[in-house]
Amino acid sequence: MKKYLLFLGLLFFIIPLPALAQITGHLGNGYFYIKGLEPSKPFEVGLGGMPFIRSGLSDSCGVVQIRPRRSLQSNEKVEILDGNSSYSFVNNAIAVRDNYKCAKQTEARAVWKNSAGLVFVSGFTPSKALTIKFLGDNPNRTVTSNFCGFIRVVLQNPIPKAIFLNNQALPTTGTPGSNFACNKNNLYISYPKIIQDVQPVEKTTWITQNPVEPSPGTTNINNGGNGGNTNNEPAIYINQDDELILTGKTPGRTIEAIYSGNSNVQGSGEVTVDSCGRARMFALFIYGVGFIPTSYTITAPTTIVEKHLGIEVARYQIQPSQIQRNVNLNPTCS
Repeated sequence: MKKYLLFLGLLFFIIPLPALAQITGHLGNGYFYIKGLEPSKPFEVGLGGMPFIRSGLSDSCGVVQIRPRRSLQSNEKVEILDGNSSYSFVNNAIAVRDNYKCAKQTEARAVWKNSAGLVFVSGFTPSKALTIKFLGDNPNRTVTSNFCGFIRVVLQNPIPKAIFLNNQALPTTGTPGSNFACNKNNLYISYPKIIQDVQPVEKTTWITQNPVEPSPGTTNINNGGNGGNTNNEPAIYINQDDELILTGKTPGRTIEAIYSGNSNVQGSGEVTVDSCGRARMFALFIYGVGFIPTSYTITAPTTIVEKHLGIEVARYQIQPSQIQRNVNLNPTCS
């Protein structure tokens, strides 16, 4: 009797397979299956809802170059783990800065890119191993379908929220059902037979509805994230007192802002970065027209020159769209 019950417990249903079938998913116990594929063919699958992770190493000035495996998309988010702290930025309206060279001084927290599109982030512990998460990308792997025309993806913690195949997403949520096996072109289904087909949805739609977000407590570098900013102060803005303020800069450096809108509008200003990493200068001296913040229009890039001990260490441009106007902030530094 015991042998008979054991046999029933191990029983598999045998189902002959059609030549081709509609592609569907199935959540098993510890596995996710995709059926209806061409037999004995390699397929690249993606793990949806999980970031693509790479290691990074900061230089002797605490700067790390971001190296994605593909070009960063507009508004794509990147998270960087430095020990127990995490920082993130959005690939949108990032300042351009060329000819970066380590000046043997730790740089303040900031993000910039050069003219070639390479992205750099500063403010980390010098020569430190970092973990970089690309939240708009996902891990993938190549799996070959068996003679029965399905592939099996092992689900390990953390479990992906969906499996990507081509331009489709197959959600992994739900109650696990039977497991599958293939032998001599026959599909074997474990007992008790529980099959709940998962229908694919359009991949970009699924990603839009299920974005990967930075970890809780992550500091946003785009918003002047220098480690002490808690009021969402913008990285570059003009406040209600008509001050042009740049945040997240290296204390003690000299910052010069140069503007050449046209032959009639030219100006500049130069200040020393305070201990809180802010450079503050009168916008009217730079943009040069009128006495009311809304009376001038910024139509051309503003060139920023950073100097350390009188030596130029950085030069980049800020686009008009990057400068927030009439921000109701008058920060103090203590």
